[in-house]
Amino acid sequence: MSEENPITPEEQTEVTDPQAKKDPPIQTIRDKAVVAKLWREEAQDGRAFVSVSIGRTYKNEKTGEYGEARNFSGTNILQAQALLGEAYQEARNWERHFREIEREQGALQPEQSEALAERDEGLAQQRDQAMANAAAPARKQGRERSPER
Repeated sequence: MSEENPITPEEQTEVTDPQAKKDPPIQTIRDKAVVAKLWREEAQDGRAFVSVSIGRTYKNEKTGEYGEARNFSGTNILQAQALLGEAYQEARNWERHFREIEREQGALQPEQSEALAERDEGLAQQRDQAMANAAAPARKQGRERSPER
């Protein structure tokens, strides 16, 4: 994929990742400038889960410093989409791993773990059905392509 970045450094929206001050991400998935970070979080009931942040790295031409933006354009959008799909699968794997550890430590009873696995499977089926039924975006009127000459 070719990397497109028509946004100038002045147009970048630098976002300070609130997770940056905590523990480092448990996993980072990258496709050129686009990066997905998986973070271990803890629910109010003490169970571990995974959240995902996504961004795009850039270099400020004036200062030479690197930053991370939350806006995407061109092929970065497709890279972000692909990374989010991969991050979803990895997050599920991590959560299964966390449940195994919790079970070994006695934090989860086997029936709780089974209920969570059933819930996850149901969510995966809902996602797959929604993706299968999703329609392609409609074209806006008045913006038709002229035939190539």
